[in-house]
Amino acid sequence: MKNILIIILMLLPVISKAQVPGYQGKRFILSYNLDVAPNLTYIYVNLSNPVPFQVFSNHHLNVEYVLWRRFSIGADVSFSQNNPAILDSGNKAHVTTSTFGLNFIFYPNHQNTIAPVGNYFKIRVFEGNANSSGLIINGNTNTWENDHTPIQKIYGFGIGFGNNLIVHNNIVLTASINMDLYLSSTNSVPLEEDVESHLLTSYLFYLKLGIGGLLF
Repeated sequence: MKNILIIILMLLPVISKAQVPGYQGKRFILSYNLDVAPNLTYIYVNLSNPVPFQVFSNHHLNVEYVLWRRFSIGADVSFSQNNPAILDSGNKAHVTTSTFGLNFIFYPNHQNTIAPVGNYFKIRVFEGNANSSGLIINGNTNTWENDHTPIQKIYGFGIGFGNNLIVHNNIVLTASINMDLYLSSTNSVPLEEDVESHLLTSYLFYLKLGIGGLLF
């Protein structure tokens, strides 16, 4: 009995350290993430039209804080500028978006890792704005005309499956596969409808790559 008590006392520091969330006591992560979104879904829903293959990008600045061993919460701001080829209606657009998102990140028990290390499942809700400028075809004169949309409100939610790798105890490398559902308020204006279609289909499936630091 005495030997068992001695073993338990010797293991207490290890057990207590294992219960502490974060990586070596560090819970706060600041990171940059890049979304890489091929327009494969847009091509699929427009098989009757020769839509070219394109890859779009979206830039995120993220903060994440580990609350418990298997859960963290985060926030991000994003910005993107893309030039989708919207050929189903003959329109061309330069689309700018900005969003603010909240992230709820769950870390399953994988190889005895705890947050923020290893595999994770993320739920993201977001809102923001989108606007666009470009050329549309005038149906009456069959000529190109410049058009500019008012700011559209966008919102939505998404999920992601990924993995965090810690390098040199401070650098966080992350990669994930994501699905987002974009919604927006439109006024049945052709260019606005095209922008909504671009956002809805381009970000249904995309890859996210990121690098950041464990600050404290």
